Amino acid sequence: MKNEIIDRIYKLNDSYLKKDTYLNIKIIHLKIEYYEFKIGELYKIKPYKFQRKKLSKYNEDLKEYLSILNKLYNELSIELEKISN
Repeated sequence: MKNEIIDRIYKLNDSYLKKDTYLNIKIIHLKIEYYEFKIGELYKIKPYKFQRKKLSKYNEDLKEYLSILNKLYNELSIELEKISN
């Protein structure tokens, strides 16, 4: 009797964790798409070398977006590990 209840609770908890993980993956995926879009738009308006102020701002923004993307990919790998376990 106790084991059956514990098993049901475990399965219920496991199903909610999987649903939560899938939702987190979707959210992370949307964030990744957003920052990839921003990087693509940034490449379209890349300033020339003689525009130093604009070029430095461009490089700062690009570095920021790439670091955010790196963090998001790390979060995604953590969420994928949760599913595989």
